Amino acid sequence: MAACAFRAHLAEYGVIVAQGRHRVDALVAKLDEIREDLPEDACFALDALVRQLDALNRQIDGIDLRLAEIHKTNSICRLLATIPGIGPITATAFATSIPDPSAFRSGREFAAWLGLTPRQNSSGGKHRLGVLSQTFDFLGARDMSASSVSWQEAVGVIEFKGVHYPKSVILHAVFFYLRYDVSYRVLEEIMAERGVKVDHTTLNRWVVKFAPLIAARAQSKKRPTATSWRMDETYIRVKGKWTYLYRAVDRDGQTLDFLLSERRDLSAARRFLKRAIGTNGVPDRIVIDKSGANIAGLQAVNVILKFTGNGRIIAVRQVKYLNNILEQDHRFIKRITRPMMGFKAFHSAAATLAGI
Repeated sequence: MAACAFRAHLAEYGVIVAQGRHRVDALVAKLDEIREDLPEDACFALDALVRQLDALNRQIDGIDLRLAEIHKTNSICRLLATIPGIGPITATAFATSIPDPSAFRSGREFAAWLGLTPRQNSSGGKHRLGVLSQTFDFLGARDMSASSVSWQEAVGVIEFKGVHYPKSVILHAVFFYLRYDVSYRVLEEIMAERGVKVDHTTLNRWVVKFAPLIAARAQSKKRPTATSWRMDETYIRVKGKWTYLYRAVDRDGQTLDFLLSERRDLSAARRFLKRAIGTNGVPDRIVIDKSGANIAGLQAVNVILKFTGNGRIIAVRQVKYLNNILEQDHRFIKRITRPMMGFKAFHSAAATLAGI
């Protein structure tokens, strides 16, 4: 407020300086240059504002030094500062104001306490809460069903209204395309040999529409997985450019989750870990390669778990031979996608890979 008042008073005399607290020193220099052209009463008022600004700057510098001392001596502050986007000031504020982490039932409740609430969306006059996309929602894990997954269970609740072919024909075509290395035109010939005339573009629409639904249904019905994970990424060509398919399997080779991303960076790794943990729960350890983005993403997850969970963190291991089971599984993905000669759209690539 003092800086705004100082700028407004100088503007009355034709001295205009760009906004911003860091430009206050330039304002003071301007005052010294035009002091002789200003009335005596105006100089007196402006000098009082200058003294007030100097006092505020000294107080701010003292507070910064105090926060830096607290940050250096507090291990919790230093741990929080490892999260991307959180500096010493924010870390110190969290460490000194947050009560016992065990008071929060979940990471989402902790995020709401911090004020990181989802935006409200209005749909048909009804207010709906949007999705909480903050890092603090890692612990919203869902309980997994212990029943086994079959093809009939996976498609049991999927709606087939509006289609012009029998349900069995659609499921056969989608399953055949996702299981074997065939193109849409080859699948069109295979379906014709079985007495079903369907265009290859229709087959593409079936896969894009029903593959993600079948995958989501199967994900909700799968058995509980092991707590030792393997995480890696492979390359998938989309629209002539390389994208990255993040995948995670347990020690037995059972697929846990996957994510197709346009970039291979910290944000993508953190987004994939949030999705995998939210679906399968918190593992005991994760085996990764030497990717710096994956390491940084796991470190950020461990910080969140330490403050919002029961204190248990994920052990990170970088052992090359332990990831062989996932590296070999990448070959199956490559074998299925090779006849496609690359995807033409990102959403269709994500939908097809979901079914595979």
